[in-house]
Amino acid sequence: MENTDFPNDNARGHAHLMRGLVYSVRGEEGDEDRKCADFKKAREYKALSGDKAIDANCE
Repeated sequence: MENTDFPNDNARGHAHLMRGLVYSVRGEEGDEDRKCADFKKAREYKALSGDKAIDANCE
């Protein structure tokens, strides 16, 4: 996703947020790590802020 052109960083962050949400419900092997990585990126791009309930199990 990092090599994809987005109109701005917020849009890139929302894409990470949505993919993280998919990983959180899919439940396949490795999804927990992928979910946490995407939520971290979403926070870096300011698409996710405030309460950490959504990523409480992530470091």
